[in-house]
Parts: sequence; C-alpha cells; structure tokens
Amino acid sequence: MKYYAAVEAQLKREEFSLIVAETSDISGKEQVSINILSVDHEPFNKDKFFIGLYATASMTGESLFKVIKDALLRLYLNLDKLFGQCYDGDANMAGAKILYIHCAVHALDLAFVEINSIHSESYVMDSPKRRAVFSQIATDHSLTSSGPRPLCPTRVLILYPAVLDFLDILAYNRSHISPKARGLLDQLSQRNILFSIKITQIVFSPTKNLSTTL
Repeated sequence: MKYYAAVEAQLKREEFSLIVAETSDISGKEQVSINILSVDHEPFNKDKFFIGLYATASMTGESLFKVIKDALLRLYLNLDKLFGQCYDGDANMAGAKILYIHCAVHALDLAFVEINSIHSESYVMDSPKRRAVFSQIATDHSLTSSGPRPLCPTRVLILYPAVLDFLDILAYNRSHISPKARGLLDQLSQRNILFSIKITQIVFSPTKNLSTTL
C-alpha cells in the first residue's frame, strides 16, 4: 500500500526527476535500481520514491533506456514531465540533447578515494625515488612530510600544493601510473574540488572535537 500511495502522490505532482543506478544481487546478476524524485507544490517537500529493481542483460544506453521507459510507462508517468536524470556518472546515458553534468559531490568523493589511493597503492612509499621526489617537493612548500598518508580534509589542504606538483611529475614521466596520475591531477585541479574540500573542513571540523571527547 505504501508503494501505491507513493505513486499516487507522484502522479498528482506531475514533474519529477529520475535516479538510476546499477547494482548486483548476491548471485552476481545485474539489476537496475530506479527511483523518482519530486517536490510537492506546497509546502515544497522533497520526496524520493523507490520504484523497484529491474533485471537487465546489458548495460548499454539503449538497453537501459528500454528498461527505464517500460518502468515509467507502467506507472503512467508522463515522460514529458521528466525534468532531471541522474545516472551516477554513467557515460552510457550521456545523450546528445541532454545537458550532461557530472555531480560535483560525486567527483569530490572520487577525488578523495583517489587521493587516498596514493598511499594505499603505494605510489610513493614503494618507490624510494618517488619518496625522495615527494619529500623534496614538500620541503619546497615548507611542509614536513615524507609522503602522503591516509587523508582527512585538513591534511588534504595542507598537502594540496605539494600533491599537485607531485602528480604533475608522475603524470608525464611515462610510467605505468602516469595515466591514473593525470586523471587525478585533472580532478584536483578543478576549483570546485578545492572549494568543496574547504567547505567539508568547515562542516566537519566540529565532529573531530566531538569524536575526541567521546
């Protein structure tokens, strides 16, 4: 009953956005999770309705389009009222007539994961040469660090200039890690990423004191 009530509420609102993500069950079978997001006209409450999980034999844009279209039409949702689409950065769904914007929050999350991988994949620590290069760069920036460590927003900001210079060297030294270094350098060079990190530091700084107290 809750599901049908959600659908009925959505039908009254008309305009909606679509959120689609790929997932797999415990047997490894690929499925598509479909959600719709809408805002009522008064008092402008935002609601997210889970429509269901749909099996798909292929993750091509054409196959996903057929699955999504079938699911929405079965609920009598008007496709002309679809105003937003979110596919978690899936390039398969990038259309020629749709403004394609990669979520800034998701990009920030990917950047944090990649920054941490500098340590976890031992970009620096497994290579004495790269460790020496990073140490010299850190010294040039008046930083005391022998190499990147698991990072928090504060440490990211402290090491940011040194990390950018270090990645710039790795990106063009024609080694096996150069392609990944170039990708990470491109992400970290975007102003919105640095801005997001600074905002994250401001927002989460109080939680550090709370964690220490607890």
